[in-house]
Order: sequence, then structure tokens, then C-alpha cells
Amino acid sequence: MVVLTVVWQQALSAEERPLLPAGAYITDMLVDPADPEALWVATNGAGIYYRPSMDAPWEARPLAGPRRALALAMGVGPSPRVLSGGEASGPPLGPDGAALTMLDIAPHPADPELIFVLAPDGVWRVRGPHGLAAEQEWKRVFSYSDWLAQNRQPDWPEGDW
Repeated sequence: MVVLTVVWQQALSAEERPLLPAGAYITDMLVDPADPEALWVATNGAGIYYRPSMDAPWEARPLAGPRRALALAMGVGPSPRVLSGGEASGPPLGPDGAALTMLDIAPHPADPELIFVLAPDGVWRVRGPHGLAAEQEWKRVFSYSDWLAQNRQPDWPEGDW
């Protein structure tokens, strides 16, 4: 005889849900170099969470814009802060005016005002003391479509990435 037990839980409101990053797939992690016990995680639907130590509970951190966070990075300089990006989290760039989706973030280790961002269309650079703020000057430094046009062979078996 095989007995299967199914436990059904009623959907919980946002206030009743526990603050755990497991509510969505974790897309990136960041350990604070100044405090190795502190851990940040980005999720694809539940925002960003912070845990000051392994014994502490997770704390939700507010996100401006979509809750789908894809990338975390620690800024550099005298007072570094966590930089985050995700789906449509950057400024409107390009001819269509669509917001930039940030897949990865890489601050320059020697220049706290220089940040590189990986996006579906290539790599962007932003310079400014406010990090990834929309009012800063953004410049594309690598175009994926231009690279494909110059380097892709007609008989390449794979489709577009």
C-alpha cells in the first residue's frame, strides 16, 4: 500500500510571506569584501535580499523598478555601495528608447566612477559619481550585432544567442 499526502497551503499575501530569497530563482550573489559574513542575493522575481550574517534572517531590500534582479556588484572607492541591475532597470537607450536590461555589472577596480554593464545588445560604459543613475552619460563600447555582422560565418550552425 502506498499513501501519498498532499499538503495544500492557501496563497499568502505579501505581508504574510516569509522574507526568504527562495521565493524566486537566485540569479546572482555578492559577498561584501569588507564583511565576509554579509551576503546579498538577486532574484528573478522577488527583488534583492541581504543577510548580515549566516545566523541572521534575510532582509528584503527595495528595488527601483522591476523586481527581476539579474546582477549585483560592489562599487569601489572610499564608500562602496551595492550596485544592482536587471530587466529594464537601466536608462532608456538606443533608437527605440527601450530601457536597458543589465545582465552583469563590473565596476573598474581603480576608477570608482567607471562602470561597465553587460546587456543583451553588448557592453555599455557609464561614468559618473552616481553609478547607474539614468542621468549619467552612457556609451556602448561593444555592439553584439556589429560583432555578429563582422564575424559570423553564413554556415554557423547555432542560432543567435
